[in-house]
Formats: sequence, structure tokens, C-alpha cells
Amino acid sequence: MDASILICTHDRAALLDRLLGSIAAARPPAALNLETVVVANRCTGATGAVVADWRRRGGVAGLRLVEEPELGKS
Repeated sequence: MDASILICTHDRAALLDRLLGSIAAARPPAALNLETVVVANRCTGATGAVVADWRRRGGVAGLRLVEEPELGKS
């Protein structure tokens, strides 16, 4: 892995969707081994659905979701 983008979020699905769109539009070099990790911090909304939709669409390198059950500080 050359680089990781870590996104921590709590119930901000609309903003996450916009952010993932911006990451997809950036088009990093194909030679760059990149991963994008969304950490859903005790989310109750559509965060998982947003990530699943972007995984189906593609365009966000190495996109995966990690669910954190404990609410952190914001």
C-alpha cells in the first residue's frame, strides 16, 4: 500500500457521498496503490448504503467500510 485515505464519520451520509465523489474525481495515478477506508463511528443512518453504492459504481480506490460500535468524540 502506497497511501491510505481514512475517513471517520458519524451520521453524515450526504457529506460522505460528496467526499467520495471528490476522491473519485481526483483520479490518482494508476501506479499508486491506494486504499480508502471509511470508519463509520456508531452510525445509524445511510453511511453503509453510501459506501456500498460507491463500491458498486467504482472509481474510489480500495474502498472499504469499518464499523466502530463505540461513539467517539466529534
